[in-house]
Amino acid sequence: MFYLPSVQGQPTTTPIPRPGSVPLVFDELGQKIWAFVGGRWIDASQAAATTAQLTAIAQAQSLASAAQTSAVNQAQALSMNAAQAVSSNIQSGAVSKTGDTMSGQLGVPSIKLGMRTYATETSQNLWLTSNAYWDGTNWQRVDVTMTAFALNMQSHDPLPNSTAKGIVIWKASAGANPIGTAINIAGGWEQIYTWTEQKAALVAGYGVEIDSLGNTPYGRILNYNTGNAATARTGIASNFGFDLSTVDNNTSPGWYFGKLADSFVVQRAPAGSGAASLVSLISIDNAGNVTLASGSITTTFRMPSYTVANLPQVMAVDQGKMAYATNGRNGGEVAGAGTGCVVTVNSNGIWSAIWSGLTVTA
Repeated sequence: MFYLPSVQGQPTTTPIPRPGSVPLVFDELGQKIWAFVGGRWIDASQAAATTAQLTAIAQAQSLASAAQTSAVNQAQALSMNAAQAVSSNIQSGAVSKTGDTMSGQLGVPSIKLGMRTYATETSQNLWLTSNAYWDGTNWQRVDVTMTAFALNMQSHDPLPNSTAKGIVIWKASAGANPIGTAINIAGGWEQIYTWTEQKAALVAGYGVEIDSLGNTPYGRILNYNTGNAATARTGIASNFGFDLSTVDNNTSPGWYFGKLADSFVVQRAPAGSGAASLVSLISIDNAGNVTLASGSITTTFRMPSYTVANLPQVMAVDQGKMAYATNGRNGGEVAGAGTGCVVTVNSNGIWSAIWSGLTVTA
């Protein structure tokens, strides 16, 4: 056996140096070995443990490096396989390779951005699609049970039924693949919104809803036409759906003003009722005749005023038009001293004083 001298606790004395040797002592209290190195006592047990730890760390780093190298090799292999998979779609002569560097343009039908999202250029126009991709010949839905959407930037070709270019938001309803080639037909791409290069907007469907931050009743700009000219409407509605069959708030009345068939109307329905209860308060027919629900105007209004010499030129077809002649003569007034009178166009197309039925004079 080899015996070491022992002490109780960390040694404090300075040993006599011997060339080629290191003084050692065993600490019975701390249960460790001390070594006198570099003019001081150090814990030889801790130094040994540190060496073991460094060895373990070095081994772990070596293993990690090997694993990383393996992963890189596998990724490179997958990349090469992917490149081979799309090689049939690479434009001939478009891509060149020098060493590890590729230059040029790589053409593929669609670039997958996520689980269902793709970026595609077709006919030099950009498409960003959700649930749809271009296979080089047709548009295909990723999931045929779900609607597909597209943001289409038509910078090269004109918009459908237009000579302008612009941006379109499309939808293709759920259905069998491929997506149909007919535009705005069920089964194909259907327009939702369009903005032209002239900044004009086109809204597909029956109109635009303005929801007032969720506060009812809502307002709607509508163009409702199902092919029946008698019920076709173009105007503004409050508290009515686009087809006027529903209401937003049963405690508020409904209003509509705009074109109805071949007339212009201002209509109101009492709270809690629908379009069937709409009453035309004012209507203007295609001949310009105005009808008031009350049958009368309950406020004063001013007629256009002219001197007799400046009354507009009229014809017989203007019969019934009215104006005020500011210097027209009334009964008993002499020439040049008229105080003004109401005039109308008679059946002969002549301005006449209402009070006399005769041609108005100044």
